[in-house]
Parts: sequence; structure tokens; C-alpha cells
Amino acid sequence: MTAAGILSGSNAPDAMNTPGSERTQEKPRPDAKAILLCDQTITDVNIGKPSLIGIFDNIDTSQFPCAVSISIFLKMTDAQGEYTFRFELIRNNDGQAIAGGQLPGPVVVGDRLAEFNLVWDMYVQFTEPGRYEFQIYEDGRLVAHKAFTVALVQEG
Repeated sequence: MTAAGILSGSNAPDAMNTPGSERTQEKPRPDAKAILLCDQTITDVNIGKPSLIGIFDNIDTSQFPCAVSISIFLKMTDAQGEYTFRFELIRNNDGQAIAGGQLPGPVVVGDRLAEFNLVWDMYVQFTEPGRYEFQIYEDGRLVAHKAFTVALVQEG
């Protein structure tokens, strides 16, 4: 925020209204209050209340490759306007994106103080153990990320 955004009154500088400048207002950058990984997110169609089933921070498997059903749940706020959200799943050891997606349409938020949820459900195949990270982008800007580990465990 510039000093013009903090000061008020007749003595406050106003960079947005100086001669020759164009008045542009940037959308607020959404803030992620929570990002959780789980097996499934169920949203009550009558009241919109989400239920997160099987919340996890790591994935243990007895073999590779392994295929896992993942639901990404985000609780967002501090947004006003129209936004396009997408995600990438990054393998941290080489920076390779192994999955990605975008919500089917824009998210429109009318009240900057309102909280809203984003949910992606997917099926992901992991070919090797390691650290992975979901990165969530809004109009190309990173707004949230969640790291987790996929590990090989011995049965028995």
C-alpha cells in the first residue's frame, strides 16, 4: 500500500488523481486461511457446509507407482471481483509439474470480508517417493501452497 492509501484529508498525496495518470484499481489478492488435503470433500447442497473426510499431510504406500484420490480444500478470504484459480502439483526434487488443473469458470466474490471455499478433486499417480507441493494460483499469482511427502513403507 502506498502512502497515499494510508493518509487522508486535503494534504494527502493522491497518486491516482495526478494529472496525466490513469486511475486503475488492482483487485485484492485473495488470502488462503486454510489449505487441507483429504480423501474426499462432501459439500451439503442445502447449506453449503463442507465435510472433509480423511485429512492427511503425508501419503504412505507399499509400492510405486501408486495412484491416490486427493481432494484439495481451500478456505479463502480478502477477495473482491472476478478471479480465475488454477493449481499445479510439483515434484520438489526436480521442479516438474506432474498434474494441474483449473476451476471450470471464474469465481466471483462481491464482499471482500466474505470467506469462500475452493475444492479440487483428482486422481494422481505418483511414480517415486519424495516431497511434493500443491501450488494454487489466482490470475497467475501464487496465493497458497501445501507441501507433503509421499513415502515408501514396508508392509507387515
